[in-house]
Amino acid sequence: MMMKSKSIAYLLVAAGLTLVSCDDFLDKMPDDRAEINTAEKVTKLLVSAYPATTPYLMQEMASDNITDNGAEYQKGGLTQEEAYLWKDFTGSENDAPHAVWNNTFVAVAAANQALKSIEELGGGPEFNAQRGEALICRAYSLFMLANCFCMAYSPETADQYLGLPYPTEPETTVKPEYSRGTLRQLYDNIQRDIEAALPLIDDNLYTVPKYHFNKKAAYAFAARFYLYSQQWDKAIEAANAVLGTTPEAYMRDWKYISKMPQDYPSRCDEYISASSPANLLLMTSTSLLSRYMGASGTGMRYSHNNSEINTHETFRAPGLWGSYDSAVPLYMATSMFGKDEKVVVSKYGIYFQYVDKVNGTGYPQAVTVTCSGPEVLLIRAEAYAIKNELARIDGIVDGVALYYGLCGNGLLGIIDWCKESLKTPVTIFKGSDGRICDDCICVPLGGSDNYLKLVRRYPGVMYLTPAMACSQDDFLSSQEMFQGIEMTGMTRDEFMKFMLDLADYKYALKIDTGMGDQEHFQEECERFVKRFDLQLKRLEPEWISTETADRIYSEAKSFLKD
Repeated sequence: MMMKSKSIAYLLVAAGLTLVSCDDFLDKMPDDRAEINTAEKVTKLLVSAYPATTPYLMQEMASDNITDNGAEYQKGGLTQEEAYLWKDFTGSENDAPHAVWNNTFVAVAAANQALKSIEELGGGPEFNAQRGEALICRAYSLFMLANCFCMAYSPETADQYLGLPYPTEPETTVKPEYSRGTLRQLYDNIQRDIEAALPLIDDNLYTVPKYHFNKKAAYAFAARFYLYSQQWDKAIEAANAVLGTTPEAYMRDWKYISKMPQDYPSRCDEYISASSPANLLLMTSTSLLSRYMGASGTGMRYSHNNSEINTHETFRAPGLWGSYDSAVPLYMATSMFGKDEKVVVSKYGIYFQYVDKVNGTGYPQAVTVTCSGPEVLLIRAEAYAIKNELARIDGIVDGVALYYGLCGNGLLGIIDWCKESLKTPVTIFKGSDGRICDDCICVPLGGSDNYLKLVRRYPGVMYLTPAMACSQDDFLSSQEMFQGIEMTGMTRDEFMKFMLDLADYKYALKIDTGMGDQEHFQEECERFVKRFDLQLKRLEPEWISTETADRIYSEAKSFLKD
């Protein structure tokens, strides 16, 4: 019996030791995660609320700023080629859509955890600055994703298009289910976060404010959001909060940059300098952006070349100031580096984050100007123009060139109104007879006379300019004739085809100006005719004229002051 009692006692002691050890183990975190239990830790967590990747590379490669130099030049990764060719993405690089999506939602998760930790710590006014930064970061991330993966916002169609999931709490389950909701719901959520954040932002929270959503950067982002969501008054109000009455103080000093030594790295460092008044918010990302869009030999096949793009369409193209040469001080155009196949402006410095300096391993980094004074000035100007408050531009610009025609007589009398209401001179597309062009079809034809001749020569056809063909989805969705088509039981395309058949349209006429991405233009023309069962014809080159474009440039150039 004594032996049995001792055995039981030993077992009880052992069990007790086991329970104590188990309690100690359960008191510890199951992994190396940090407990966010102080204001300082919340502040540090918010560094992760900014996306570690950027969509800029795929967006730039898919734009008209890039051309194909030919198969003899080296291609970059899959993301570069697939973006340029507008193919479905299969690449796995940091600049690919899946990486942008995942890393941006990681940033959203960090913002949500910061907000949850603030709540658990009592959420008093001492956390206002952190709460404001978390809210504006969440709004920015979802806004950036919306402009990658959603349709463009319009109040008329926002209920028809899908939005994105908008997580507002840290995830506590594996693969939680989210609803995408509508585009309007997404923008409503973004706006709610922005407006809650703005009064809370406090620059005193940051050591280097321009690497965070400081006050001016937050209002700059708000101005962009309001412009995209077509809230013109709010866009102007937010822009004014940034620029005040001295917008010139927030412009980039390209004259100063052009006088710097011809050294690409030092000019890039100046462009992204936190001390530049033009830079409101700077962000870093793991990206090959600076390799493809900077002065390197990476991905030379698809790039911004000099002979086609730079000389004719972008930095050194003829404009209001005349042609680029030594006599015309185009300061930004003088800060360019590279050779004919790839020429770049000094914006994207080539930076590298070393993990192992001995073995030379690490990650390529890009530093981008996310919000800037020049952008905010353009936002305000566009909002003024849309609100027909053009008088606000007096004293800000030397002149205005309206890239419009009469557009169904919607702008009839606009020049007379401008002369009566503005001190700033205004011009518009006109033919050689001085008559305002009827619409965007009239412009590449040189004026109304040639337009009327074309209508007689090619009656009953659909005219396709590059802008019309390449923006056909947006163009069709904006037409008032589709309002109420749900009552017909037809889709938009079916109704459009019905109208074309009713008017006996059998052809679409490609009006080729010879400018821009010719391959993409042809593809979109072919998509249009297939979409509506038409045959494609190409307008003879002798019909095309740049006369109206040359005229508006020449007249606007005369407005410029020294």
